[in-house]
Amino acid sequence: MATSTRQRQNHKCVWENQETIVMHSSLKEKVEELLGWLKDSRSKRICIMGPAGIGKTTLMKTVRDIVKKSCDFGFDHIFYLSATETTESKQKKIWDLLGKGRNEDTHHQERETVISEELRTKKYLLFLDDVLSEVNLKEVGIHSDHEHGRIVFACRDKYTGHTDIDMTLKPLSPEDATMLFWKAVGSERKKGRDAEVIIGLCGGMPPILNLIGRCLRGKDDPKRWRDVKRQLQCPNMQGWEEFGEYYNFLKIVYEGLPTDEYKHCLLYWAIFPLGEKINRDHIIECWATEQFLEPERLCEARDRGHTILDDFVDKFLLQKGETSEHFKMFLWFQKAPLMIANKENGERVFVENGNKIRGLPSSITRLRHLKGLFLYNCHLLVQLPREIGALQNLQILVVHHAGIYSLPSEIGQLGNLKCLRIIFKEAARQNQATAESRMGVKCFNCKRENTKGKIIPCKVIEKLSKLEELSIHVSPIDKTWQENADVIESEITELKELTHLLFYFTNMTSFECFTRNSKSWNANGQNFRSFNISIGQDDSSASTVFEFSAEKNLKFSGGNGFPEAVSESIITGDAHLTGNSISASGIEKSLPIAFECLEELQIRKLPNLESIWQGEISSESFRALTTLTLKECDSITILFKLEMVRQLSQLKNLQVEDCRGIQEIIEANLQVEDCREIEAEGPVATTSFTSLKNFQLCGLTSLSSICDASLEWPSLETILIKECEDLKSLPHILPNASKLTEIQCAEAWWEQQDWPEGAQGRFSNLHRVLS
Repeated sequence: MATSTRQRQNHKCVWENQETIVMHSSLKEKVEELLGWLKDSRSKRICIMGPAGIGKTTLMKTVRDIVKKSCDFGFDHIFYLSATETTESKQKKIWDLLGKGRNEDTHHQERETVISEELRTKKYLLFLDDVLSEVNLKEVGIHSDHEHGRIVFACRDKYTGHTDIDMTLKPLSPEDATMLFWKAVGSERKKGRDAEVIIGLCGGMPPILNLIGRCLRGKDDPKRWRDVKRQLQCPNMQGWEEFGEYYNFLKIVYEGLPTDEYKHCLLYWAIFPLGEKINRDHIIECWATEQFLEPERLCEARDRGHTILDDFVDKFLLQKGETSEHFKMFLWFQKAPLMIANKENGERVFVENGNKIRGLPSSITRLRHLKGLFLYNCHLLVQLPREIGALQNLQILVVHHAGIYSLPSEIGQLGNLKCLRIIFKEAARQNQATAESRMGVKCFNCKRENTKGKIIPCKVIEKLSKLEELSIHVSPIDKTWQENADVIESEITELKELTHLLFYFTNMTSFECFTRNSKSWNANGQNFRSFNISIGQDDSSASTVFEFSAEKNLKFSGGNGFPEAVSESIITGDAHLTGNSISASGIEKSLPIAFECLEELQIRKLPNLESIWQGEISSESFRALTTLTLKECDSITILFKLEMVRQLSQLKNLQVEDCRGIQEIIEANLQVEDCREIEAEGPVATTSFTSLKNFQLCGLTSLSSICDASLEWPSLETILIKECEDLKSLPHILPNASKLTEIQCAEAWWEQQDWPEGAQGRFSNLHRVLS
């Protein structure tokens, strides 16, 4: 019987600019040197030193990618972590990569023991970036007695702990600096003396060469180049230590921003801790409350904020995660916005760490002009004060990861509130006493007379007539919510301005009632700009909350058919929307054919479902689908027919788990006349999923074939196969996967495959042992 917890295909956030790395001679030399050290078993702990921006991260990630693809090193596991992450965060990343699954209840000390034992006999390589002082890796599970473990540190100065060998990075040579600069500019039309001086003033630092180069991209006027040279030659501001030298560089880009809107948004970044990653939604909300963004409506402000963030990334001012909706400013630039703000505008900001906040003072009523209140990670804060009702100008209220178990009725007095986002403490009433005892906390104003046992008192939501965005995140098992949800649902239907909703409907009837009666849902025949809705209790892990990347994200459980309200909510969406997703469980019928905009589809616990695709498949169906996850659907025997493959041209991630009836992934046993018809329409039989990158099969006890036909997999990069004992034909697809970099599977399963002569050795460098 397959285990219920599986390794998931994780979307890893890699902090790097979305540019192809320029392999100049300086980098190439250091890459070869570091690779040589990694081949020497005596070099177990390696330190890469150099100032911020010199290229330590680029070097480590380049070497990481080379090592993963090469057969000369033989590492079982390769990890990339940041020293600035918490111990728990480091553990969870390693835990996932080891295939242990995301069990949030596992204590970090237990994780340490499991990780240490798992890696004790393994050959692994850990890249640890952003090291400022000695790091206690033992509490993560990386122990010094791991004979085959290797660690590469990236530090500004000499690592204070033990290292076997050190490497110091220096600024780029004049030749390499010139090449990188013109790469950023995009042409070499300006080869005069001004360009040479500008390149020299950049000091051989890659981020500065990129920043100034992009600032001058498309600028042909010699006067512009002379002005940039003059500004770079101005004396630096004093008193900012190593960051002061970057002031002039950023100032040039700042002055070239198109509007004050852009300038204010850039300067605001100074309030955050150095190097901290900031959620996209949060920074846009901050900009909106400060009235930096031109649109007044939040939905339009979010679109505007997206544009500005993308422009900042393009100008090399921000870094963006490859898949995560987070941004951070380059460490060496982040002090400069504060310097500019202090010099030009006298702007002042105040940032408070919420970890020690136990209650908001009654004096909060003095903040009459406050427009945004953001309470993040205030774990000791168990209730908002009644005085909060005095904040009549408040437009955005966010409570995220606090101890809040209910709202005071005075929230209804916030007549100008446009956005309310709150995560209620899971099973709050049951856990409250335990939390107080553990933390030694005495509750502030924790009486329930005002709420009478309700999470949200009656007639609070309906009074917030200006609400545009409402996110209420509760636990599906919270009995208090189940008892009062219907009242809150009826109040939401009266709101006329809603454009986004995150909400848990206890049953399908309530959701259908909402879609029929909501004044905002049905206004002018237009649905919401975005929503994240759950319907019916489900024991699967909750989706990430407060993320607006999924424009329409719906999850439902229960019933014997595909609900009409769900079809209307998703299928009729605007074709220009992105990020639409559905997660369904417990229904028994196939999905209807449509979903032109759907990008993510998760289906689980449908034991009687015999096929996903029902009836004739139209050419528009599933054309935007990028992720398909299928779990615990035991009656499906064949996942795709061959002709369906051409519909899924955008599919990048395919995950199939615990479907005991599946015998074949792609059916290729077509009749002769079918083959002729398909061949006449296009080259379907020679191409599989053209965009598929990640392919994961787990717990498929009846699976014997992926596909009998000879198909190509032009984009496939990673394969994970676990507990598919009857599948012997993996080698048949490998020659047609030219970009494949990793195959995770058990050693015994790998040896049992039907290998053509000489093929096993040819692909052994791709094999990663999955325990």
